[in-house]
Amino acid sequence: KYLRPAVDGCMGLMKHVAELTWSDGIQRESYIKLYGENKKRALLNEALGYLLISGLKLPQPELAGFLEFKISEETTPEVWAQASEVDKYRGITYAWVCTNTGGINRRIEIDNANSPELKNYLAALVIEALKNCEKLPNLIMCDDWLANNDRNMGNLLELPNRSFTLID
Repeated sequence: KYLRPAVDGCMGLMKHVAELTWSDGIQRESYIKLYGENKKRALLNEALGYLLISGLKLPQPELAGFLEFKISEETTPEVWAQASEVDKYRGITYAWVCTNTGGINRRIEIDNANSPELKNYLAALVIEALKNCEKLPNLIMCDDWLANNDRNMGNLLELPNRSFTLID
């Protein structure tokens, strides 16, 4: 069930939040990210990153995986326009999905601050929380190991307990 567009992140097509029923029968709010023709590499990157981070027992969404997504020129024209010929023929493409962590994207909060003073204050709060994050050295080592050069405040989400979780 479609809930709303995802306001953060710029990779992928038609990134949105939906309520999905997972294989255990439980409905969870989840992010869905579709890709264009570069999807094979993007989907592989998402899956490998998720599996490796799981193996390192670092915080990330509880569940993730692939979702078969029906496409057509009429119902999903923005995805259809960037789909491969094979996907168009089959009428399906694949999306990456992960459960919502409930984390806060501080980048959006800082970007939307109305004054430089507020931006600086919010940035200082994030820096202080990161300094106190017990797993920060492991998060940095993980990104270095994975050669992830895209870690930013938009995909290092702050949780209510002032710890952080990785996405992307």
